[in-house]
Amino acid sequence: MIDESLKRYLDYYIEQAEPSYAVLITGDWGIGKTYQVMNSLPKEKVCYVSLFGLSSTSEIYANVFAEMYPTRNFLKKSATAVKDSTAEWNDITFGAGNIISSLADAFIKEKVDNTKIIVFDDLERCSVKLKDILGAINKYTEHHKCRVLVIAHDSEVESEFITTKEKIIGHTIKIKPQVDSAADSFFSETVRLKHHNNIKSFIVSAFKKSQCQSLRILRHVIKDCERLTSCLT
Repeated sequence: MIDESLKRYLDYYIEQAEPSYAVLITGDWGIGKTYQVMNSLPKEKVCYVSLFGLSSTSEIYANVFAEMYPTRNFLKKSATAVKDSTAEWNDITFGAGNIISSLADAFIKEKVDNTKIIVFDDLERCSVKLKDILGAINKYTEHHKCRVLVIAHDSEVESEFITTKEKIIGHTIKIKPQVDSAADSFFSETVRLKHHNNIKSFIVSAFKKSQCQSLRILRHVIKDCERLTSCLT
């Protein structure tokens, strides 16, 4: 279920020494964008971060760091644990938690393995301001010379991103659903339908004519048709 043209482009992109730009991957909901991207990349080099639910750029940097250096994730946890602690020196009270947290944030932001490919998913589901997200992406591409892929349902992203992305996004790829290969995979999960080619072709044909793009819906339809056949003599 991988678009070969997508894989060819990603192979080209990750081979660039210093691309200095990010690549935006778009497409309709449910067509398997994340699946296709992740299966087009060398797994040992991928640093995958979902932006869903993140509320600050510090969380973005921290999650990238945690994915790049899983054995050093204690730094992120330690900084959080001492956030509200205090310390005294010569009768002056310091916010030790804030100091340590700031130092940890600075370290996390600058400690980057640029041999890793950063994949940011769920762009439109992040509550961080778009200009701040793009600033973080720019930090990785321009300063750290990283290869960065951003997966998003572009039409759902605010107009601010549409007008700003050209400064940071060097290439945009719109993924199309691989209906036939996805259908083969979904039918293989069934018991009653996988050997009935006439039913399979009818369902796939009807799905294509509906112009629905979501492979999730195709899978639901196939499952529902299998339940229907169990009621028929």
